[in-house]
Amino acid sequence: MPAEEPVRSRANPLFKRLRALKERSPEGTFCLLEGSKLVLEALEAGLSLVEAGYSSRAQTTASGAAALAALGARKVPLHWMSAELLASLSEVETSQGLVALAPRPALLGVASRSHMTWSIAS
Repeated sequence: MPAEEPVRSRANPLFKRLRALKERSPEGTFCLLEGSKLVLEALEAGLSLVEAGYSSRAQTTASGAAALAALGARKVPLHWMSAELLASLSEVETSQGLVALAPRPALLGVASRSHMTWSIAS
């Protein structure tokens, strides 16, 4: 898939954007999605993803390959990153090799006496 060299520098603007999202509070305009399952679910829900970073690890699983294909089909800019750099953005012990930048959906809370229900506003 990649024709160019992967992003390897922590000084790269893409890495800086993604790192800032990881370190920010959850009230921001954008959020960082991690892993093929979450990325595919976001696309299926109709979210317009801004850009994505991936390592060769994402290409080694069926779900990772499916997520990369879905991102490509939707013309989401894909950036090849070194596995080490991408793993440094991960919240899990073993990175799946895929992160994406997405606009944070608005949540609408509906309270009742017995529970709280949340839905994503479109």
